[in-house]
Amino acid sequence: MSHRLLPFIFLMIAIPVFAQPGQPASLAPREMAEGVEFQCRAPGAFRVFLAGDFNGFAHNRNGRIEDTQFAMKGPDSNGVFRKTVVLAPGLYRYKFAIEGAEWTWFAPEYELQRDQGGNAYLVVSGSPDPAPRAVGARTPWIEKGMVHFELFAPEAYIVYLAGSFNNWADNHAGRVMDLRYVMRGPDAHGIWHASLPLGRGRHEYQFVINGNTWIIDPLSSETTTDQHSVVEVR
Repeated sequence: MSHRLLPFIFLMIAIPVFAQPGQPASLAPREMAEGVEFQCRAPGAFRVFLAGDFNGFAHNRNGRIEDTQFAMKGPDSNGVFRKTVVLAPGLYRYKFAIEGAEWTWFAPEYELQRDQGGNAYLVVSGSPDPAPRAVGARTPWIEKGMVHFELFAPEAYIVYLAGSFNNWADNHAGRVMDLRYVMRGPDAHGIWHASLPLGRGRHEYQFVINGNTWIIDPLSSETTTDQHSVVEVR
């Protein structure tokens, strides 16, 4: 008896291939008077959704988003979508989803701090960011009851503000990890920014680059003997 080999039949299943669109740091969320503006560059996309713990992750169903109230406005002529959300000061997580499909969720690459699910962390201070400008960092200044700090550090992946006003960022043997004290940035000019409501008096501070490199403010006009920068609120 002869034996015939039956041909194997392979079933090819088409799996969508998603190429995450690059997100320049200039599109990082901005705090404005009317809320936090999120921006996402997605040339060729019809719709982009914003999902985060502030909106129930867009009420997705197994990763699929269908509720258009979470869609961002756009695109503009540069392929950028935008959405402004009113958020109280605090720590949030978010992602973008192209067309609302479950395989297109992503966090922008400029947000290096993420949770185990890959969601980007966002710290909201409650103070509008300064208007974009093409100049370097400035010494601390006071405006509308807030003290504004800046540091030029374009190569840093995270910068903390530590001082006498926040228990030196609750550091542990010089190591800072608490995201409550992280500065916003870097912006398109390599500048990190933080705003705090500080009472009258002299406040000492330092910047902590990448969580463990402590430096004084290079633009500070006053430094204490123990190498702390000083800002005075009158």
